Amino acid sequence: MCAARDVALVIDDEPDVRFAIKLMLERLGYLTLAACDGEEGLKLFEQYRPILVITDLLMPRREGIETIRAFRGHEHKTTVIAISGGMAARDFLPFALKLGADYAIAKPFSFGELSAVLARLFPYKEYPQPHLG
Repeated sequence: MCAARDVALVIDDEPDVRFAIKLMLERLGYLTLAACDGEEGLKLFEQYRPILVITDLLMPRREGIETIRAFRGHEHKTTVIAISGGMAARDFLPFALKLGADYAIAKPFSFGELSAVLARLFPYKEYPQPHLG
C-alpha cells in the first residue's frame, strides 16, 4: 500500500466525478484532497505538495491545460494525470500530454483502469488488485 505521506489531489468541476475518483484513490491508499476547479486546485497544490494530481481539462475559473502548465512551472514536481470525457477527450487529452501531463485518461474510467495506470506511473508502489465479478 502507499505510505501515509502520499497525498493525491483530484480537480474536477463535477461533484459526482470528483467524489468517485477521490474514493478510488483512497481505496488505493492515498490521502486525497479534492478541488472543484484549477484555481482551488493550485491553492491545495501549494499547501499540501501532492505526489499525484488528477485534473479534468474543461472547468470554470482555471481550466485544466492552464492548471497543468502552472504545475509544470512550479518547483515541486508531481505526477499529473489529465482526464476528460466525450469529444473533449479526443481533442484535448493529446494536447494535455504535449503540455506536460504524464498520462491522459478518457472519462469514465474504472477502478481497475486507474489502478493499472498508477502501477505504471509508480512501479515501486504496491496497489490492491481490483476484484472481478
